[in-house]
Amino acid sequence: MTAIPFSLTIEPFLDDKVGQINKSSKLTEESCEMKSRSRAVSMLSSLVLAFCAMSWTSDGWSTSIGGEEVLRRVDRALSPVSCEQYIRIQNYRFGKPDPTVVIYLAKQEHDRQVALLVEPESLRQRAVLRDGSRVLVQDPDRPSARQSGLPESSFGGGVVNNSDVLRTDYGSEYDATLVSEDQESYRLLLEARDPASIANHIALKVDRQRFIPLQEDQYNARGALIKRIEYKGLITYPDGLVRPSLARVTSPLNRGHVSEMFVGDIQARHFSKNFNEDTLQDVGALLR
Repeated sequence: MTAIPFSLTIEPFLDDKVGQINKSSKLTEESCEMKSRSRAVSMLSSLVLAFCAMSWTSDGWSTSIGGEEVLRRVDRALSPVSCEQYIRIQNYRFGKPDPTVVIYLAKQEHDRQVALLVEPESLRQRAVLRDGSRVLVQDPDRPSARQSGLPESSFGGGVVNNSDVLRTDYGSEYDATLVSEDQESYRLLLEARDPASIANHIALKVDRQRFIPLQEDQYNARGALIKRIEYKGLITYPDGLVRPSLARVTSPLNRGHVSEMFVGDIQARHFSKNFNEDTLQDVGALLR
């Protein structure tokens, strides 16, 4: 079999982007407690809370937009519909780093992607295709692609799985309900359309101004927390996209393990041919 064409030098911009991340940034939430000493005060408090559930805009108080619209804006704040990017994954086991994984990722439409592993050397030239829930992996030493999974498999290693790296738009897999909001953030509850999804529900905290995710908690069908993703390091990419450059992933199922995904340059790009199994044989041709 002819090896997958591959010619790429890992540019230093990845390290430059990582250097911009403010590791000391912390997500904070404000809470308040309202007490009433009489029935009249209690009624007044209820009115105040009702107004507080509304959005504050430059024009005054107004009702909030719906959860589906918030989610749509989140999807476009994270990436164009079709684009290419580099991802660097650093996994830690009890504080000790594993070999760095670097991936070239091309996204086409809402749920179709191809990836080419760049580092480490042992994984170089492995190509992966995601088309909806279908995942195919092409190893350079095999004549044909093999089936793989999304949540149960991981070519990135660590706490992240294939669905974390080959991410579709939230809106292509989940329905959204706006649970609460304040002047700084929205809180959404996402419900998977596929009842067999490992992340059956997602609690998503979204920055109100930029519509970027701040924290994502994934729950299984029994309501148990299985994964937390914290988004940090807000930067501006070459195409003007402003989004977090770091996703820090932890799981109560893998205590002591941490995965950090750094997003390198991300740029909008139109691909003339649909990604399919044949694309796996020549992913290197996509690199510019």
